[in-house]
Parts: sequence; structure tokens; C-alpha cells
Amino acid sequence: MALEALANAFGERLIPRWKDYESASPIAKLRIVVVNLKMPEPNFETDPWAAVIWLVKIRNKVAHAKPEYIKFDKTMSRAEFERQRFDAPTSKLELEISLENAERAYKTIDVIFELLCKHTPIEQLDGLLSDGFSGTVSISESKNA
Repeated sequence: MALEALANAFGERLIPRWKDYESASPIAKLRIVVVNLKMPEPNFETDPWAAVIWLVKIRNKVAHAKPEYIKFDKTMSRAEFERQRFDAPTSKLELEISLENAERAYKTIDVIFELLCKHTPIEQLDGLLSDGFSGTVSISESKNA
């Protein structure tokens, strides 16, 4: 989801009528931004771009999760049974959710963000490097406030 948010943030800033691309896949959105920035074509065989494919697959598995029938047959000692008897078997999706994969995802997003920033004209980076807001507040002196 962070990858798509990143593509949307840069797309909104750089590409007129970005809303025309809102229903595109996260990879398509990222490619549109890359082309617009005149970056080298992504090589989806090597990281960080290969990890982009992996991230989108994980995102789709989470967003469109389906029940999984898990068959668990195992012979174990009584002690092993006592240790595990309240632990449900792990689904394929649950096996993919790990600290190692979270670190890989974070690193991938960070590298892609740095690449996009490096190729974005400095005058268009405002608001992309950090969150922020601006505005004013006035105190109302009326008796009804």
C-alpha cells in the first residue's frame, strides 16, 4: 500500500489529470511516474524493482485474502503436544508476514522514494519530502463563540 501511495503522491504532483490513472495497478502507476521523470526503465529482474513485484503480490494477497483450508497431521511427543496444543497451524499468507519481509518492504520503499526524489526537479519536491500543512487561526471575540 505504501508503494501505491508513493506513486500517487508523485503522480499527483507531476502528472496532469492524475485521476485518469487512479484505477491503474500500483506497478503501472509507478511506471508512469518513472517515464514522466525520464528515469531509466525499471529492470524488474533486479532489486529494488524486483522487490516491487513481490510487494504488489503481497499487497494483493492481503487485500484479497481468502480462507485457506489447512490440514495438519503430525505425530508428536506429549511434551511437544502440550507446548503446541493451543497454537493454530500457520497459513501460507501468515508465513510470509515476518520481520525479515517487513524490513525488505521498508527498504524497498525507501530506495524507490530516494530514486524518485533524485530525478524530480527540486521545485516540484515541496510537499513530497515531508508531511505538513499551513493556514491561519483567528480568535473570535463574539459572545456566541
